[in-house]
Amino acid sequence: MSTVTEGRPLLSDLVGAGSALATLRFGVDGDPISAEHLLVDGSKYFGHGDAECVGLIATNDRSTVEVFLGAIATGARVVSLPLPGRGSALTDYVHFLERAAESHGVKEVLARDDYAKLLDSVGITSRAHSDVARAPLAAPRDGGFSLVQYSSGSTADPKSILHNDQTLGANVDAIMRMIEPRPGDGTVSWLPLSHDMGLVGILFTGIASMSRDRIGHGDVVLMEPEQFLRAPRRWLAAIDQFQASISAVPDFGLRHAAATAPRDALDLSSMRCLIVGGEVVRADTLTTFARTFARCGLVPTSICPSYGLAEIGVAATMTRPSDDWSSFAVDAVGLANDRLLAPTKSSGLIDLVSCGEPLDDYAVEAPGDGFRVGPITISGPSVGYDANGESLAGPDGRLRTGDKGFVRGGKLFISGRDDDYVVVRGRTVYAPQIERTLDALPGIRPGRTIAVVLGDGRFVVACEIPRSAGNLADSDRLLLVRAVRRAVISGIQVDPDEIEIMSPGMLPMTSSGKIQRSKAAAMLAAIRFGDDGKSDLTGH
Repeated sequence: MSTVTEGRPLLSDLVGAGSALATLRFGVDGDPISAEHLLVDGSKYFGHGDAECVGLIATNDRSTVEVFLGAIATGARVVSLPLPGRGSALTDYVHFLERAAESHGVKEVLARDDYAKLLDSVGITSRAHSDVARAPLAAPRDGGFSLVQYSSGSTADPKSILHNDQTLGANVDAIMRMIEPRPGDGTVSWLPLSHDMGLVGILFTGIASMSRDRIGHGDVVLMEPEQFLRAPRRWLAAIDQFQASISAVPDFGLRHAAATAPRDALDLSSMRCLIVGGEVVRADTLTTFARTFARCGLVPTSICPSYGLAEIGVAATMTRPSDDWSSFAVDAVGLANDRLLAPTKSSGLIDLVSCGEPLDDYAVEAPGDGFRVGPITISGPSVGYDANGESLAGPDGRLRTGDKGFVRGGKLFISGRDDDYVVVRGRTVYAPQIERTLDALPGIRPGRTIAVVLGDGRFVVACEIPRSAGNLADSDRLLLVRAVRRAVISGIQVDPDEIEIMSPGMLPMTSSGKIQRSKAAAMLAAIRFGDDGKSDLTGH
């Protein structure tokens, strides 16, 4: 594999320099542990062997971090396998693991003890974290550290992306130059280490930032994702407790925190860089979160919308800390046809958020004439490789992201992915417009709505109800269906063919909280066409 990262530090050098000064805590009540100690212990896990790499189901615990740091120190290859997505069938997940193991030469999968028992029960060769010390993990140690991570799979099955010591070092270095770490910085995160935002953006960057020429001693506090999902106040309270200044969160996480977290007795004034990414960032989410926690000392300019993807490590653009984030209101109907027009009352508006400027040495291109939306491409020193070691960039050196947007004033605005644009009865419709409208309906769970066109052309809208709603009576369900239908017709002047009201947790989600459109469409088609050929749609 060739690399374009000459002159950039290696990830192993960055993490090695920062590990002597970084302190990790697993949970807010966890004992402080030196990252250097974890690196040394993790190095003992790796020995020479005939396996191509080590498969790892990454969870936010000490053993997972030891494996990652040990692999970085010894030059091993790790395949970071995603956790099963919410709503995914276990059989589908097992088949995915089998394909991944075959593709990358994984002989055994390392997992937390409970996951290891589950994998053993379905025939996947695994080893529990508690058994790692018994015998070294077989992995080559002569090619430098490399990492296989998977895309989130929001539009299709997750695909594997290969990064090496050079590409990851380049992305981490560029992120640090944008964030500009300073003495006193510390990090609190609940993001899963199975996702690039949690692993590269938080763990690797957080440790690297502590090197002597940047911060000095600092904390990296890792919480379990479930802790945040059950009670987002725990994340905010941890920011208060450790006076953390850096964190990262997807858009849905800010919505969840603003909707459910008590605002009393919290001090969030230490936060100076709250990176928001992982999915399309919404202006109303940022405004609501900033307004909700202003009384807790949260500075609005600490909110830093960003854009990136696993194919380049994690980040390509970011709003600089202390800069105001901005948005741009456009006509929703025009946007569905890739045009930027002033919004009108009849067609509605979409407020698109700026994801900031490209990182140093990165170039992000999209239509920049102020009138069009189009495909986004990226070039930079951290573009990864496929399973065969071929660059993911095209012949021109540019990575096709699959996202659409535009550049205005040197800043990137994201409108969505190609499949956000659906054709309904010959007319192109911008699906997020519908979904955001439904998010505001009483009785609908925000962030858990989807509008899709199935293979037979039927236009289907599905919505989850909040967990607090319990079991809906038939009369209440019918009223909700009617409210959804009125909102869709009012918004885009198209009547859905089907409306599905779903229980909480039914829509398939990625590990970063995005609805998996292709899987959701397949699920809705299967509900409609059961084995008996009859409709199962409860909201029809």
